[in-house]
Formats: sequence, C-alpha cells, structure tokens
Amino acid sequence: MSKRANPVVIGGFVLGALVLALGGLVAFGSGLFQKDTKEIAIARFDGSVSGLNIGAAVTFRGVRIGQVRSIQLQLTPGTYAARIPVELEIDRDKISFDGPVSQTIAENLHDAVAKGLRAQLQVQSFVTGLVSVNLDFFPAAPPPPPFIEGQMMEIPTMRSSFDSLLETVGALPLQDLAGTALALLTNLNELLTSPEIKSVITNTARSAEALEQTATAARDAIGPISQSLQATLTEARTTLQTIQQVTKATQTEVSGLMGDSRKLAQDADKQLLALTAQTSGVLKSLDQTLQSANGLIGPASAQRADLEQILRNLNYVTRSLRGFAEQLERNPNALIVGKR
Repeated sequence: MSKRANPVVIGGFVLGALVLALGGLVAFGSGLFQKDTKEIAIARFDGSVSGLNIGAAVTFRGVRIGQVRSIQLQLTPGTYAARIPVELEIDRDKISFDGPVSQTIAENLHDAVAKGLRAQLQVQSFVTGLVSVNLDFFPAAPPPPPFIEGQMMEIPTMRSSFDSLLETVGALPLQDLAGTALALLTNLNELLTSPEIKSVITNTARSAEALEQTATAARDAIGPISQSLQATLTEARTTLQTIQQVTKATQTEVSGLMGDSRKLAQDADKQLLALTAQTSGVLKSLDQTLQSANGLIGPASAQRADLEQILRNLNYVTRSLRGFAEQLERNPNALIVGKR
C-alpha cells in the first residue's frame, strides 16, 4: 500500500513557487534586470509652449532621438515670473559615436552643452499647430549656467525664429491696421462706384474702340502705299544702275578721247617744229640770196623793197608758228577745247 503525500510539503512548494513568481514579476517590472537606455535632461522655456504635448518628439536636426517626458509650470515668488521646465527623455540607443568613447552619455551631453548644444521649439505643422523640441549646436550662443552636481542635466534654450516672428506680429497694432485697411477698402469701393469712374471707364472703352478702328484703317491704307513705295524704290534702283553703267561708259570714252587729243597735239607739235625748222632754213637761204643779190639791186630799186616786204612777212609767220607751237607744248588740249 503506497504512502500518502504530505499536504504540508505540497503547500510549501506551491507557496514557494508563488513567492518566486511574484519576486520575478516585481524585479522585471521595476527594470532591475533591464539596462537603462534613457537619459533625462531638462530644458526651461521662458515663452509659450503652446502646441507642445507630452510624448512630442525630441529631434536633433530632424532625427528623432527621444520624446517629451513632462511639462510643468515654475513661478518665481513675488515677481511671479513664469518659466516652463520641460523634461526630455533622450534614448541612448538613438545616438552613436564615431570611434571609442571613454565618457558616459551624461558626460558627453554636458560637454555638448558647453560647446553650444541648445534646445528650441519647432513647429511641426502650421495646420495642426503641433510643436516639437529640436536640439542643435549654436557656437555663438551665450555660455550655459554652471552645472551643479546631483541635479538634472539642463540644456539651455534659445528663441527660435518662429518665436521672434510671433513676437513681432504680436507687437504690431493689428487693430489700428485693420481699421486703416477697412477705411481704405471703403474709400476704394466708393471711388470705384462713383459716376466719374464709370464715365472714365465708358470713355476709355470708346477711345479704345476708336483707336482700334483707326489702326485698322491705317493698316488698310498702308498696304497700297507700301507696295507703291516698294515699286518706286525698285525703279529708282534700276535707274541708278543704268546711270552707273552710262557713267562708266562715258568715262571710258572721255579717257579714250583725251588720249587721242593728247596724241594729236603731240603730232601737231612735232609737225610745227619741223615746219619752223624748214622756214628757218628758207630764211637763211633767202638771206644768203639777198646778200648775193645786194650788189645787183640798188637801195632805191622796187625789187629790193618787195623782197624786204616778203622777208618781214615770213618773219611774222615764223614768230606766229613758234608761239603756237609753244602754246601746244604747254596745253596739248588747245586743239580740242580752244584757247582759254
């Protein structure tokens, strides 16, 4: 017959198993055996954080590296100056370093803040109005406040261009501008609906129509004139070409005529010179003859008087021929154009 199991022992085993199971749940639930990959930092904003919600993205130049963990309101007693501390939960697994790292993520984050790491609010969408926190380096930023050991790592904040735009828009006298714009629109409406403007529009339309008709008529009239002018230019061009041809031919003929005249003058000059030489020879012969006959003819004889008259005439002819020859030598064209 088998021995019955002891209920106390069985109960002890069951109770021990339950205790171990509960302990494991507590340990794993509290993250005792899990590696902590989160780094908590805080950013304090002086302005509005409207649109920023818990769980909103924390980015570095557009790369998501964490999320917003909490948003609180911090007031200064007496002055009630408001600051809004925002806790940022940064995922270490989202950040890697190129090369070996001897510092912890917290030490690297502190060093990055010293070198200009700052937090800004960035609008994700103008439609939804959602805002995220963007981290980036600004080397020209003011130095951060001194870090106090034991406190949460703080990332200084900087105003974004969107915040500056909102402040500028908020500082504008929008009500006055709206009133001025409304008055301007009212005056413009009255001006456009006034009878004077309607009359100007009507007259302008009529003037445009008349101008179009005038342009059409001018276009129709210019066509024949242009054709006639083109024909006239063609005839003038043809006439000019004819004149050029006639001028060239005339120049050629004149050149030939001048050459012939020059040759004729040269020939006449040569003939006159020869005639002058012959006349001189005749005179010499007559002179010799007269000298020979001087003894035969007396001073008072009629034959001697006739001979003297003949000699005088021959002398005159000789001088005339010599003068004419010299004139031809100076101006060969005298035979053609005459004496000037």
